[in-house]
Amino acid sequence: MLSEEIKENEKIKIQERFINPLGTIIGGTVIIMLGLFLMYTNLSPYILTHDQVFLTVLKYFGLIIALQGGIDVIRGIIGNNLVSFHQFLKVIKGIISLSSIGLLVILYNNPSSIPFYNHDELSNTLILIQSPFEMKWIQLALVILIALVILGALSDIYKAGKLEKYK
Repeated sequence: MLSEEIKENEKIKIQERFINPLGTIIGGTVIIMLGLFLMYTNLSPYILTHDQVFLTVLKYFGLIIALQGGIDVIRGIIGNNLVSFHQFLKVIKGIISLSSIGLLVILYNNPSSIPFYNHDELSNTLILIQSPFEMKWIQLALVILIALVILGALSDIYKAGKLEKYK
């Protein structure tokens, strides 16, 4: 009888765990490093030939990604406590995701600023070339990315609502 009660309590405790703190901290740290890489990519001497619009958009994408990683690290540090704060952070993460739509619209309006490379077999280097695609295909890909960003933000907000059961 007592062992069944202990098993029930263990099941409840396992079910109350809604976040893996260590995995979230590690994942958030990797995301921060990716964001910093994107922010400081324009300092490379190989990147100076790109369009300034693209470099600016890349820098801001890096900032957005680093902020999202920072939120994940904070959530990992909190662990499975403070459910309301987790909900708040998930909503903030969704809002930050939505801020990238403006950057995608800038790229949509300037699709020629997106660089494409071709590998030159003779010199074994990458050469910056004009887009091998028609601009409408690049713009279609950007519209799909905008839709995915919106779905991702809605998913974060939905997950924040699902955390209500852990209060």
